[in-house]
Amino acid sequence: MVLLIHCAEGGKKALSGMVRLGYRLAGDIRTFELPCSGRINETMLLEILQEDVAGIIVLGCRKDNCKFMEGNLRAESRVNRVKTLLKSAGISKKNVEMLYAAPDEGKRLYKAIHNFYEGTKAPAGC
Repeated sequence: MVLLIHCAEGGKKALSGMVRLGYRLAGDIRTFELPCSGRINETMLLEILQEDVAGIIVLGCRKDNCKFMEGNLRAESRVNRVKTLLKSAGISKKNVEMLYAAPDEGKRLYKAIHNFYEGTKAPAGC
């Protein structure tokens, strides 16, 4: 399973735009909404990764369009720290990624989510 954590503003609208274009998330991608992607922190990400998830996508507003000023940039920083921790611990089977999207980027968003999802299914070492 992949968990897609999105903000209630740009992330949610981007997902809605993607669906309006006819794109659908794979059946084992679950979504969770936060008021702002900047609410995510390293502890939350690491605790989620201890569960039965193959990866986490954090979806925020476009970098220049965060309603909470820089919440999406804080989220990116936290995601990058977790990625560094996982890499230094030699954990390659768990993936975390930060994505940004706007409502008019449905096709690009779908491709990014789909590629991440497919990457979580690849055998270790590939």
